[in-house]
Amino acid sequence: MFKKLLFFCLCFLVMNIANAEIQQFTNSFDNTMHIYVISEKTKSQFPRFFVFRKIISPESTKYYLSIQNNNIMSKYFSNMENIKLKINDEQLYVSPTKISPLSDRTNQATILLDDSLIGNLQNIQKMVLQIPVFMEEFSRVESYYYLEVPQSFISEWKQVIAME
Repeated sequence: MFKKLLFFCLCFLVMNIANAEIQQFTNSFDNTMHIYVISEKTKSQFPRFFVFRKIISPESTKYYLSIQNNNIMSKYFSNMENIKLKINDEQLYVSPTKISPLSDRTNQATILLDDSLIGNLQNIQKMVLQIPVFMEEFSRVESYYYLEVPQSFISEWKQVIAME
């Protein structure tokens, strides 16, 4: 009986740590290729998940990171300043940020990742985001939420970058 329980627990653990599937499609309207990965939903309320996108057009390639917040009580994204990324506790990047309301108080912050950050992604061991937020629904004072990106997500993003 114990062996069956142990086997079941191991199977459950493996299913929960499996990587997200990388998807792609072509937008025939503007002839762009979209490659993206949606991270597995996190156990915490904030962020609920990440979406890493690569958009290849005839003119350029752009990379975006979206962070969705499903928490309706706190940590509302602030549009007062941009999200900052610190890489390996050294390099600091400030990325243009766009806040988009989705549905029923759910919102999403999307940042455009610059080429120097993408070029260094292969060497990233640690990435921490400083996200400007309002800690409560009707707060007027902005605060910061610090979030370390799991290494498994960074590995998935590296795969997306490598795809053509």
